[in-house]
Amino acid sequence: MEWSFPWDYRNKKVEERASRFPPVFSEEKAVSLAESLGAEVLFERLQKLRGGVFFRKGRSYIVVNQNLPQRERAKTILHEVGHLLLHHAHYLRPVFLDHEIFVGGLEKEADYFAYLLMREWMKEWEE
Repeated sequence: MEWSFPWDYRNKKVEERASRFPPVFSEEKAVSLAESLGAEVLFERLQKLRGGVFFRKGRSYIVVNQNLPQRERAKTILHEVGHLLLHHAHYLRPVFLDHEIFVGGLEKEADYFAYLLMREWMKEWEE
């Protein structure tokens, strides 16, 4: 998995929020982070979706495509955590879905958040 970010991905708000958390080096740590923020992580078979976050009865749920490789599942969890931390208060929709057609600014911020937490792990895999 390789990330390259154009200039418009970089965002001080995202960097500040991500700096509050330790680096993530495993899927288990990504799940632990999500759970520490009150989100339940569910692994399901999803067709074309990598994952999503939804809210029900005051609870947050992150759904991840169980068919993805481990690092992609971790990235998806962290991406959805990014939505929880950065965008929850700004959305009227009850569901955010991570899909190739949703590539607006909020998706870029969530991707950048995941990258900031995983970048050290990614360096290990490249060595």
